[in-house]
Amino acid sequence: MAAMWRLPGKSLLLCKQVLPRVVGSIGTRVRSLSSHSAVVFMKETNSKGETNTNKRKEGSPKMSQGFPEEGTPLEGHPSPSGGGLDEEHGPIPSSDLRAEISELKVAMSQAFQNEDWKLVGDLAVQLGGKENRPAATMQDTKAVKRQRTDGGAGDSSEPQKTPVTKDMLQEVTNVFLPPIKDPKFTAEAGWLKETLDIIEKGFEMEDTDDIRVPPMALVRCSRGGKTRALKEIAHGLRQKSVPVLFVSFNDHSSLKTWDRENQILALCTRIAFEALPTRDHENSGWQFESFNTNFVVSQDTILQWLGVEPCVLLIDELNNMPLNYEFAEWLRSKFLNKKGRYLVFSSHVISTNGELSKYMDRNKRNVKLRSLPKIPSLAAARENFNFNNLKPFEALYYGLIPALIYGASQDAAIRQPLGFEHLPTAKRSQAIQVCKNDERLTPDALKNLLRTFITGNSSDLGKSDQNVLFPLLQLMSTSIRQRADGTFESLIHWVPFHMVEVLNQFSTLPQLASKWSFLGLLPGLFDAFAKSKEKSGDGWENLFVAVVLIRCITGLFDGTILPFEPTESISYQTNYTGNQNTSDVDTFLEGIQDPGTYPHISVYYPDHAQFEVYDVIVVFFRDAGDKKIYGYQLREGVKLPVKDAMQGFEKSFVIRGKTAKNEWQDRGWICPNNDALSCFFGESGRNWTPSRWEDLETDDDMQDST
Repeated sequence: MAAMWRLPGKSLLLCKQVLPRVVGSIGTRVRSLSSHSAVVFMKETNSKGETNTNKRKEGSPKMSQGFPEEGTPLEGHPSPSGGGLDEEHGPIPSSDLRAEISELKVAMSQAFQNEDWKLVGDLAVQLGGKENRPAATMQDTKAVKRQRTDGGAGDSSEPQKTPVTKDMLQEVTNVFLPPIKDPKFTAEAGWLKETLDIIEKGFEMEDTDDIRVPPMALVRCSRGGKTRALKEIAHGLRQKSVPVLFVSFNDHSSLKTWDRENQILALCTRIAFEALPTRDHENSGWQFESFNTNFVVSQDTILQWLGVEPCVLLIDELNNMPLNYEFAEWLRSKFLNKKGRYLVFSSHVISTNGELSKYMDRNKRNVKLRSLPKIPSLAAARENFNFNNLKPFEALYYGLIPALIYGASQDAAIRQPLGFEHLPTAKRSQAIQVCKNDERLTPDALKNLLRTFITGNSSDLGKSDQNVLFPLLQLMSTSIRQRADGTFESLIHWVPFHMVEVLNQFSTLPQLASKWSFLGLLPGLFDAFAKSKEKSGDGWENLFVAVVLIRCITGLFDGTILPFEPTESISYQTNYTGNQNTSDVDTFLEGIQDPGTYPHISVYYPDHAQFEVYDVIVVFFRDAGDKKIYGYQLREGVKLPVKDAMQGFEKSFVIRGKTAKNEWQDRGWICPNNDALSCFFGESGRNWTPSRWEDLETDDDMQDST
């Protein structure tokens, strides 16, 4: 805009006088355009930004620098030369105003001679709202009701939308795909190739009496890279000459109330929109709004357009669409049960898979859950995201999710706790608030949430949106594990970036804080883990203490490292009257007080103590006068304690980041083996141990370069 005010003389005056009026009219005009072929936007461009000079079909309005030529009538609207009223957006410019527009176009061309005309369209949409129209005109404006039925006539007083016909759409093989932008796609080596191979296999299959073709699901937390993965898949399939359709139930084409009640038509509308020859991915928002306002799409049209053409349908954020038998059956019959068709969808909740399977074939059809990629190494993330100071603790804090790590790399406040500008927090805040407003968020509900850290079982959060914790599923990551019998199960994993804020918010609730006064300290341990200095040992200690507290609250004791009985009476850093800064272990133990409630577990992490023998001390009080003391020394690597374990401790453990295959005991110390340590840290925690840090630090070629 700065260039406009550098225009000399008359042009500058013209801009100042007519810009407020003209911009509103341009916006009105742009959004009300319709034609036989498609909505004609400011400039016909393809997904690569190239001009589609040969895409206009016969009967479409001719274009002059992005605007219809004067005198070209638009179907369903009054002739522009005489002015009129567009029933949704207000006045159509009169001939006088059109003359002013022509003059303004000359001034704009001088100011924006090096810019694309779609910039004018963006400006028109942003500033051409109702506030720029005269108040008297707005009183005459009527809302246009959408046609709610497939081909229905609607109210005779309402303007009729233009029905989309199959000849208005590009061939399936030529449909524009959403462009791929920076950063570079970051995944484990071979992820994309293997994914495409699975899809091609399903593409060649068809249902039989014994076989049900499984659709593929990409599931991960909100803003976890699902859309980017689908785009990579779409372009990968196109390179293999596999026809592909990409539609979204999010962002520019988010679902409205009517869409949720008419799922098939909502999907057909989005398919038609993506198949427009004038589809411009740089202006998706207002282009979809204008298409939806002026056109109606029928199921029959889409089926005629598809015909028997092979194609793979990619649906982004299927979880946003309520599923039912009719919609699931339509997807099955059109994209799954015949050779040459296939369905891939993304979701941020794992329950979508079960619902789709249930509605399609009453649980007889499996869903192929494909784990989304993680960063293969710190080196790859540092290079691809220009994030040179990325530490292993930070990468794990973001769940090793490329999209979150890239967002963090864009934020100058990476070292500040939460509240990042470039990281997704809106859906997280909404999910947390929904839970907080539910009176069913009780201590038992919180236990179920914490259990998922250990078990990875999504059923702990509930199997439907009727469960108080269900909204939190969208903040989890997912993985697949093969059972002993050869079958597979899906697991959920915590993403600390999200779950720290969940625990922070929940700890302020009276019904939870009164149960566990230390609850507000638990997220601080995860935060401290993320900010720890390498080789300091702090990250390892904070993670261990966090897992100890989670297991104490949930009562999920492993029988080895924490051989206790479940109890509701737990304390952390309290029941102590001595000097926590002492350098003598015996002096510290003397300060531990009897809780008065039994059984009771007291956990101590004396981070300011001067003694070296133990980092963490846990005392189990079975009854008055009956207590057992357990000591833990944390070692990131393979080193052993210098001093012997002390007398008076029931058991003393050395928790090494690099463990042996067999348990080791010497000088009073017990060193648990790999299996015991993996069991203790649980499904989420076992991925954050020092051995994983070392894997990330390895500078290898484990990056997908396809």
